[in-house]
Amino acid sequence: MEELGVLAFSLNHNEEAARIFSDLLEKQEKALGKEHLETVATRSCLASVRFNQGRYVEAEQMYRQFLKDSLKTGSTHSDVIIAMSNLAKTLMKLEKYAEAARLQRRALVLGIKLLGRLHHSTVCKVAALAETYIRQKRYVRCNKLLSIAFAEVEQHYGRGHQTTLFIVHRLSQLYARTRRLHKAVEFGRLALFERSRQLGETHPGTIQSAENLLDVYLRMGRYRPALLLLFKWTQGAIRDYGESDRRTLQPIVALGKVLRDTKRFRDAEKVQLYALDLAMGLSGNKIEACRAEFLGMASTYDSQGRYFQAKALRDRLLEDWDPTELNEEYVRALLDQSGTLYRMGQKKQAQALWDKFMNYVASLGEANETEVLKILGKVKKRREFQSPRSLQVRRFRLIGTRKRA
Repeated sequence: MEELGVLAFSLNHNEEAARIFSDLLEKQEKALGKEHLETVATRSCLASVRFNQGRYVEAEQMYRQFLKDSLKTGSTHSDVIIAMSNLAKTLMKLEKYAEAARLQRRALVLGIKLLGRLHHSTVCKVAALAETYIRQKRYVRCNKLLSIAFAEVEQHYGRGHQTTLFIVHRLSQLYARTRRLHKAVEFGRLALFERSRQLGETHPGTIQSAENLLDVYLRMGRYRPALLLLFKWTQGAIRDYGESDRRTLQPIVALGKVLRDTKRFRDAEKVQLYALDLAMGLSGNKIEACRAEFLGMASTYDSQGRYFQAKALRDRLLEDWDPTELNEEYVRALLDQSGTLYRMGQKKQAQALWDKFMNYVASLGEANETEVLKILGKVKKRREFQSPRSLQVRRFRLIGTRKRA
C-alpha cells in the first residue's frame, strides 16, 4: 500500500496519494502506535503530500510531530536533519522566517558534522538558509554566508558544477535585492546557461534560474531580453510537456504580463486569452482554479480602457467568491473592480465595493491587519490598482478606520 502512495506522489496525483497515506497512517497508529518508526515515516510522507497540495498549516503540524518523534525515538542524524529541513521549508511558505532560520542553522551544523562542509547536501542547506536571510532582508549576513561558501565550493567543484550553481543562483538573487543588478545578471546568466545545458530547459532548477533572471531583467527595464527568455522558455515547455500541461501555463502567463507592461496590448490580449482557455481546459472549466488568469486578463482590458470587459470578467470571479481567510487575489479583485467602476462613472457602486472590502477586513480580525496592508502595498507596487483619490486616502487609514468601526 505504501508503494502505491509513493507511486501516486511521484506522478503528482496528490489527491490519490493523500487518500492512500491517510488510510495507511490510521491503520498503523492503531496497530503499531503513534511513535513506531513505520508510523513516523508514513506521517512524513503524508506531510509531503499536504505540502504539495498547498495545505501548509496541516503540513506544518505533521512535520512538527515528525521532528518530535524523530528526536524521541533516537533516529539517525540524517532523519533529524531531513525533519528540520522539511519543517523549515513549510515555515517559509507560511512566512515564519525567524523560526525557519533557526531550524536551518541547526540542520546546517548537523550536516557539517555528519557530511562535511563541501558535501552537496550541506551546500543545499547553505543555499536554503541564504534564501531565508534574503526574505528577512538580512543582506549583510547573507552576503557573508554566500561569499564564504562560493569561494570554497568553486575551488573544490569548479564554477559550472551543479553544487556550485546552488550558491551562484542565491548570489544572483541577493545582488538583485541589493540593487547590484549587473552582478545579478552575470550570475543569473551563468546559472541559467549551465543548468539548461546540463539538466535541460524544462528542469525545475533551470526554471528557477529563468524566473530569477526574468525578474532581474524586469527590474532593469530590459524588456527585450526578458521577452526572448520567455519565448525560449515557452517553446521548451510546449516541446517537452505539450500544450495540455500546467507546467506550460506558467511561462505563457508571464509572457502575457510582460507584453502588457510593455504596452503591446493586442499581443498581450491574444496570449492571455490563450492562457485563460488553457487554464479552463486543465481545470475542467472551474473558475476558482483560474483566478490569476482572469485577473491578468481584466488588468489588460483596464489598460486598454475596455472597462466593461474588465468589469464583466471580475464579476464572474466575485459572484460566488466569499473567502473566510486572508486571500491576496480576493483583495486585488475587490480593489481593482472598485477602481474600474469609478473610471466608468459608477461612483456609488465603487463606494459599495470599497465598503464590502472594509467589512471583509473587519471580519478577519486585528491579527491580519498588517498582512492586509502588505497586500495593499503589493497591489500598488504592481501598478495594477489605480483607485480614485478618495479611495487612495482611505486605504492608508485602514487600521484606524477598522478600529473606529
